[in-house]
Amino acid sequence: MDGETNLKNKYVHKDINAKFINSPNNQEMYKMQGRVFCEAPNNAIYKFEGQMIFDGESEIPLGSDNIILRGSTVRNTEHCYALVIFTGHDTKIMMNSMAAKYKFSGLEIYTNYAIAVVLLTQFLLASSGALTGTLWLIKNGMQNKNANCEHFANSTCERTFYLDNSKELKKGWFYKYMQLTGTWIIIFTNFVPISLLVSLDLVKLYQGFFMSWDVTMYDEEEDMPMRAQAINLNEELG
Repeated sequence: MDGETNLKNKYVHKDINAKFINSPNNQEMYKMQGRVFCEAPNNAIYKFEGQMIFDGESEIPLGSDNIILRGSTVRNTEHCYALVIFTGHDTKIMMNSMAAKYKFSGLEIYTNYAIAVVLLTQFLLASSGALTGTLWLIKNGMQNKNANCEHFANSTCERTFYLDNSKELKKGWFYKYMQLTGTWIIIFTNFVPISLLVSLDLVKLYQGFFMSWDVTMYDEEEDMPMRAQAINLNEELG
């Protein structure tokens, strides 16, 4: 239950045991009437507080040594009689269970951090380039189509007569900004070494195969070869 394989001692309270130990074929147990008062469902597997009260008799305290948790295997005894207290998701084991955490190797953590920094830098550069381009187009591009600009007749637009962005500017400056941002991101695509990550994953995959084929890592007693459950922790082995 707690990740350990050692046996846990569980026993019946001496007052309950004395009441039914002399009963032939446990006939008295089948006629038992009483109540059990205990704590609310919780995830503490080493703690339990409760009381068992038989009609007309004193209270019998119950502790963690008097309960068997869900999923336990009974050893060194043929059978036992028990009273179910919690069921379903109210059991201590179910409330104590947590989702398994995904494990990362040291190299993978460092690589993810480096990629996050590169992506942030790439986004900042793309945003700066897109903002600069948008402001320049608003200032220097043709707001309205002017035939004089095509013949260099107007000195105010002779340098940018080819930028007919009147239709785009009608959609708003933010549209042009997002369009240029996407363009700059494509230009800066080579900043992120995607091929390096793919190469690392392939190396780890093949390394897992070699580890599974290693005859020196074969368990003869269990007749079971080594099996790589996760390939992202290979470099942590030592």
